[in-house]
Amino acid sequence: MRRFILSIAFGLAASSVHAADWDRFLQAGFGAAAAKDRSVCYARVYDAGHLAANKAQRIRDVAIKLTLRTENGERRLDHNVVTHLVGSRQKYWSGGQCGDYRGLVARCFVEGDGGAADFTLDSDGKTLTARFDDFHIWRPQDAADETTMTFDKSPADKVAKLTKAPMSACAGVGD
Repeated sequence: MRRFILSIAFGLAASSVHAADWDRFLQAGFGAAAAKDRSVCYARVYDAGHLAANKAQRIRDVAIKLTLRTENGERRLDHNVVTHLVGSRQKYWSGGQCGDYRGLVARCFVEGDGGAADFTLDSDGKTLTARFDDFHIWRPQDAADETTMTFDKSPADKVAKLTKAPMSACAGVGD
């Protein structure tokens, strides 16, 4: 009986820690508006100098939209990513749901077992550092072409530091 009570107490403590981390992440990313359904955008365009110095990098730009929504009475955080490859006009995208919050880090998964990413916010929510882990993206512009690419195949593409941007920077990211 004592073990049972201890396991319940541990479960409640872990649940409250998870809830506190969820709240902390949302507060950093969404601020006072975290109580409402809405989206925020983080983006980065790599300049020619950066790309010349990092020749193995395949990603020319990246935008990440985080969307806080209520569905069937449950709050959730979704992510959508859009990118272009160096030398290409073709848009690639990916998306899924976030969970497993630890402080200012959210573990976000790609639908269909397409990998994951850790999104880390700074305390004021102005920057997001994305660490990609076997992260898959797709070509959405041709419905007949379901080409997928692993985003972080090159070590140069495994981490991206983005800044908070106007929602227009996430245009075309999808939902």
